[in-house]
Amino acid sequence: MPKALGVTGYEIWRMVRVHFKNNAYDLHKYGLKKVAQDDILNNPKIGVFQKFEKQFNFIELDMFQSLVANYVLGDFSYPFEFTHEHRDVWLDWLKRKQAITQVFSDDLNKLELGAIQQDPYKSQLFKLAISGQVSPESIVILDDCFRFLEPWGLILENSLHDEPVRIWTKYRNFVKYDPQKIRRVIKSWKPQSLNGD
Repeated sequence: MPKALGVTGYEIWRMVRVHFKNNAYDLHKYGLKKVAQDDILNNPKIGVFQKFEKQFNFIELDMFQSLVANYVLGDFSYPFEFTHEHRDVWLDWLKRKQAITQVFSDDLNKLELGAIQQDPYKSQLFKLAISGQVSPESIVILDDCFRFLEPWGLILENSLHDEPVRIWTKYRNFVKYDPQKIRRVIKSWKPQSLNGD
């Protein structure tokens, strides 16, 4: 039996949202959880998901990626609010994925010597990441090299900045890059001096 309009959009939305909101669920491990079609169709918000599917011409990958792109920036209002900014976030995310080594290099060049600390309150990287000046992809790549997200999560547990750290941690399996290229970028990195010289 074919799925009714809105069911696929709802399932994708639910899976991505739960992945980023719930520490116990990992969509890479558990995949798409099916929901009874009748339960979805009786949901008063089914119209949102029908519209969501139509906006992406029913292309599941595009729906999925647009949710990931917006949620990794902490915007969980999407798709209930759909604006041109949400679409632009998705398109920017696609561009960052295609140029990930260059994005990483640009982000790394914003950092001073000693910018990466186990204590987020002493870390320049944390301050830049929270303000959106360093991409989530670069945070994940740097964590693969220097392992600071777990200590940040422990220190920031139940604080205002707990959610971004959880999101960056949950984003790890979405970030694909060439480790050799990244190693070359790190080796050639010349940190900014503390006075900006």
